Amino acid sequence: MNNTGIVLITLLLLFIGLPGCHEAWESDLKETVAVFNEGKTEEAEKEITTLVKKYPNNPQLFYFSAYVHFKNNKYQQALDDSMHLLQLKRDYNDVVGDVKFSN
Repeated sequence: MNNTGIVLITLLLLFIGLPGCHEAWESDLKETVAVFNEGKTEEAEKEITTLVKKYPNNPQLFYFSAYVHFKNNKYQQALDDSMHLLQLKRDYNDVVGDVKFSN
């Protein structure tokens, strides 16, 4: 294989991501979202709380934590999570879930 082919394959793998190279928190979050989507909001809250303690600098986890707390009518905790999220990333705009929450 010539150098051009190697460069193209490398760029393609960097663009689409290498299989199995996802962050550890991503699979944990997917599991927590699945629990939440099953209507087990209290269990999801416990799981996301564990995740934000494990990954305290991850804005996506704090967003979902705020969302779960909001849905569980724990508004002060949702606000605290949202404020922490904005301290981590002032321009956070990756809205997921119920768009009304983001407004």
